[in-house]
Amino acid sequence: MTAWPELEARDLDSATWKDFEELFQKYGGVQAGCWCMYYHRTGSTPGKTQDERTERNHRDIKDLVFSRKNRSVLIYHKGKAIASAQYGTSEELPRPGNGRNYRGLKLPVPDRKLWRITCFFVDREYRRKGVSKFALDEVLKRIAFSGGGTVEAYPVKDFRALSVWFGLASMYRQRGFQTVAQIGRSTYLMRMEI
Repeated sequence: MTAWPELEARDLDSATWKDFEELFQKYGGVQAGCWCMYYHRTGSTPGKTQDERTERNHRDIKDLVFSRKNRSVLIYHKGKAIASAQYGTSEELPRPGNGRNYRGLKLPVPDRKLWRITCFFVDREYRRKGVSKFALDEVLKRIAFSGGGTVEAYPVKDFRALSVWFGLASMYRQRGFQTVAQIGRSTYLMRMEI
């Protein structure tokens, strides 16, 4: 249970876009200007400069949000967006399945829909206070409401890992995820059924 009882979750859509945009602009689009587009793409972002790529990501995520092709949850504290969590089907977020380490596992295709949880971002002043756990619970509720299936995540061992935006493995274990394999020095592939 989170230490922030006044947290609220809302879907990222055209009505909440400005809140998401404000949160991400505060941090330059987060993680090299990704704007949570990285896992939607199978290749690199078009653009010659970092500024061009950041602007392209910003424009493309807005297009996905407004055309209802992006699934994310925004977490609010007292009316202010303080965090986001991205999830979607394997078709919506194809990139994790294209990685060499992932493909090398030769995993059987799940019988049910395959969902992926890819990114968490929490405003600096709210980190390490249970906000990501609250966001994960909200994502899992939405997946269940959408029919459920196999849910896959790629958390890291601890906060020292570069790719901490995936969340911590311990957070997923607490929610019932099981480790399938280690897919990097500090990253795990974890799954659960909903």
